[in-house]
Amino acid sequence: MKARDQPANRGDQPVTFRHSDAQRIAGAVAAHEGGRRDRKSSQLPRAAGGAGGGIVTATFLANWLVSQDKIVHLGGAVTNTAYARNELYDIVGTGGQNTRKCLLSKHPSIEQRYILINFDCR
Repeated sequence: MKARDQPANRGDQPVTFRHSDAQRIAGAVAAHEGGRRDRKSSQLPRAAGGAGGGIVTATFLANWLVSQDKIVHLGGAVTNTAYARNELYDIVGTGGQNTRKCLLSKHPSIEQRYILINFDCR
């Protein structure tokens, strides 16, 4: 069978290159893979009126129903409290002293107020 009679793309067929050709191919591949892509990098928007951030950890006790404000303990510290609002789901605990962890974001228009953005669902 002549070379031109073989299928054009036989991935399992070994090929031979001259050393200089192999170096040129390796250099071209490295330049392409290490080069800048044509996509823009992902950038998250900053929080309005601030330097961004604003996500804090906290804990809360027992149940927390949707549209309910609750006193939370920022950073888990008993003495550092704030109000937060649940706009996600009804969170039902297993008792009055069931402590859960959560993530809060600063409220966009009310100072010293937070919004629940995630919680420990165990």
